Amino acid sequence: MKIIFQSVSVLLCAFILFACPYESVVPIDSPTVPLDKKLIGTWKKLNAEDESYVISERDKYTFNIEKRGKSESDTEHFWGYESHVDGIRFLNILRVGPTDTISKFFFYKIDLNTDSIRLFELTENIDEEFSTSASLKNFISNNLKNTYFFNKEEINYIRVL
Repeated sequence: MKIIFQSVSVLLCAFILFACPYESVVPIDSPTVPLDKKLIGTWKKLNAEDESYVISERDKYTFNIEKRGKSESDTEHFWGYESHVDGIRFLNILRVGPTDTISKFFFYKIDLNTDSIRLFELTENIDEEFSTSASLKNFISNNLKNTYFFNKEEINYIRVL
């Protein structure tokens, strides 16, 4: 019984510590913010030796992301773009996957410098679902100042190329 309790406790802690950001079937808005060229390049996540992200221009508003792991089979593809909510920059990121799956957007507040990126995930604890981008954007605007709205840990990347 003690072993079962310990196992459940470990799994619960892992779930809490490695939670995913909020997902939505609608983005914050459509791609209208011109692509910031400072995003283009290869980025490495701090404290993650085996991961790198290659960001390339897709068009004047959107970009492609290739997440590379240890091997070629560890590669994932995304695309995204920037939105502004009350003057704050957000990324709308969509995983590129099989066409038979419903893709969902992930959202990150971004602080972009020439050689570093800081991302802040919208917390997964948001229960609301939105059918329009306008309602999602309004919700974000109304909650930006709430401390619980973003996950506590920021994600840091440095430019390697």
